[in-house]
Amino acid sequence: FCSTLLNKREKNSGMADPKLRYLREIKIAVEAIQVDIKEWREAQAKNDKEAERKVAQELEDKLRELPAMQRELDEARKGLVDECLSNLEFIKVQADCFGLSFAVDDKEEAMLRPLASHLLDMLQSHAVNDGAVKESDDDAISIQHMLTAALGFNSASLDVQKRVETAISAIIPVLPTMLEKCKHNQNAIRVMEAYQQEELRYDRHEKEGSAEKTKRKKAEMRANVLSALISNPSSSFSSTIFEAIRKEVDAELSILRMELREAEEKVREQTQEERATLSGGAYLRAIQKMSIEKAKVAAPYLLSISQKLEIDLLELEGPHLATVLDVAEVKDVKGVMNDALRALEAYRKHIESEDERSASFCSTASLSSFLSGSAVEGTVQDPSIVATASVLAKTSPCECSRWRREFGQAWSYLEDTQAEWEELEGRVKNILAKRIAPAHAAELEALLEELEKSDLVNNEMENVLGQKMDKVLGVSDRRRSKKGSSASCKPAQEELCGECRERLASIRCMPCKHKSLCEACAEQVVPGQKEMDNLRMMGFHPIGPGDSPIICPTCYQKASVLSSL
Repeated sequence: FCSTLLNKREKNSGMADPKLRYLREIKIAVEAIQVDIKEWREAQAKNDKEAERKVAQELEDKLRELPAMQRELDEARKGLVDECLSNLEFIKVQADCFGLSFAVDDKEEAMLRPLASHLLDMLQSHAVNDGAVKESDDDAISIQHMLTAALGFNSASLDVQKRVETAISAIIPVLPTMLEKCKHNQNAIRVMEAYQQEELRYDRHEKEGSAEKTKRKKAEMRANVLSALISNPSSSFSSTIFEAIRKEVDAELSILRMELREAEEKVREQTQEERATLSGGAYLRAIQKMSIEKAKVAAPYLLSISQKLEIDLLELEGPHLATVLDVAEVKDVKGVMNDALRALEAYRKHIESEDERSASFCSTASLSSFLSGSAVEGTVQDPSIVATASVLAKTSPCECSRWRREFGQAWSYLEDTQAEWEELEGRVKNILAKRIAPAHAAELEALLEELEKSDLVNNEMENVLGQKMDKVLGVSDRRRSKKGSSASCKPAQEELCGECRERLASIRCMPCKHKSLCEACAEQVVPGQKEMDNLRMMGFHPIGPGDSPIICPTCYQKASVLSSL
C-alpha cells in the first residue's frame, strides 16, 4: 500500500502532508526490518552466534514500533476513504466565491484531499506512460474508470470532473457485462472454497495407507471445479487456470494435436469413396470411424496428462475437455471410451447373469475372440467398439482416472475368467485323454460338478464326462454317488428343469416318474421333430431299443418313456 502511493511519485506527492509523511516512515521502517531479517538468516547459516544475537536484538527493537506504525497505516487507509467521501473542496470553492469563512482555509486547495489527488495522478500516469493496460484488457480499463470516478467525484478541479464524466460514461455500457462477471466469479469462488474444505477434510480424516484413495478423490474434485469454471465462462478464474494447465502439458498437447491431424487425414482417405456416395449411412459410418481413431490416439495422452496434473480429465464432458485443453478434436473421444467400457461391462453381465448365459458369450472361444478385439459372432456387439476396447486395454494404468480404473477392473475380470475356464477345460481334457478306470470316478464326478457350477458353457464337454461316468460306474452306482446311500427313487417335487435349471419342468421320465425336463431340453434328446410333436399331442414318447439313451437329470436312471401327462 505504501509503495503504491509513494513509488515514482515522491516529487509531486505533497510530502508536507502528515498522511504521506507517515506512509513514507512506515515504508522505510518495513524495508529496514526486511534487511535485518535477511542478515539474521545469513548469521544463522554461518552459525555466527554473536552476529545472530546482535541482529536479533536490533530486529526486536524495531518490531516493538510496528503496532504504532500499524495504527498510523490504518489511519492513512481510513483517510483515503474519508477523502473519497469528503466534499471539502466544494465547500472551499463556494467559500472563496462568496467570501465566506472556511474552517480549514489555512491549507492549500490541493492538500484538502492529498491521497485521493495523488492516486488520481498515478492512475493517469499508469494508463498513459507505463503502458501496463492494453486496449484489449476491458476489465482493467473499466476498473481504472471506476477508481477515477470514486477518487475524483468530490474534486473541485474542472479537469478532474471532466475525467470523472468520461470515466462514468465509459462504465455505463459495460456494467451489465461486469455484473455477469461478478456473479460468475461468486459461483467459481463457492466451488473452489468447497473443494478446499473437502480437501482439508480428506487430509484430516483419511487413514494412513489410503494416500491413493485420497489422490483419486482429489483428482475427481478438481475435475468438478474445472466443470464449474467452464459453466461460468465470464469469471476471472477460467482463462488463467486453463492457460496454466495448457502450459504445464504443452509438450504433450503439441504431439497430441499433430497425431490427431494425421489420424483425421488417414480416415478421410479411407472413407473418401463412402462419403462420395452421398449416403446417410456411409456418412455416419465415416463419422464414427473418425471418432474411434481419434479415441485410440488421444486416450493414452489424456490418461498421461490426468496423471501428471492429478486431475481426472475424463470426468469432464467432451466439450468441456476440449475447452480445457484447447483441442477441439477430443470432443467426441470420451463418448467412444465410455462405449468401450460399456461393452466390457455388458459382457461381464452376460457371464454373471444366469438368465442371459449362453455359449455365445460363456465359452473360452468367444471370450478369447472378444479380448483379441473381435465381436462375438451372432451377437449385437459393435465390432468397431470391441476392437477399440482391445486397443484401450493396452493403455497404462492411471490412478487419477476413474474411467481407467473401472476399465481395468472389467478387463481384468474377463482375462481372469478366461484363464479359469481354460484351466478347467485343460483338466477335463487331461482326464478324458487317459484310459478311464473306476478309480477315476471321484475325479470325473468332481470335474462334472465343477463344470455345472461354473459360468462356462460347454455342453459337449459335460456330455462326454457324463458318458464316461456311465461307462465306468454304471447308472445305479452313479445315482448312489449323487444321492448318498438312499436307493429310493420317489418322485421329487422339482419345479425347474434338471437340465437347464432355467425353465419349469413339464416332461416326466418313466419309470422313475421324475418331472425333470422342460420342452426345450426334451427337444434336444428326442430323435426328431416328429417324435416331439407326438409327445405334445399324445402325451408320451417311447424310447426304442435303437434310440439314443435318455438319462433322467434327477436320479440318472435310463428312461424308457417321456411323458407330458
